[in-house]
Amino acid sequence: MVLVAGKLQLTYDDQKMAVLKPGTYAYGPAKRPHKGYCASVVPCVLFIAFESPLDAVPVESTK
Repeated sequence: MVLVAGKLQLTYDDQKMAVLKPGTYAYGPAKRPHKGYCASVVPCVLFIAFESPLDAVPVESTK
């Protein structure tokens, strides 16, 4: 994924939080739960590409 606009805080389970700024990219490991938070007044816009069919499953927050 590439962040096009905004400031995105992204955390994958058992990993440190990453902060994406416009133009930065991140690779998300398959089947690893994660959460993202748009931490800017400008709406976050992402470009996301997948290598194979996607099977996304929303997970309830425990907090």
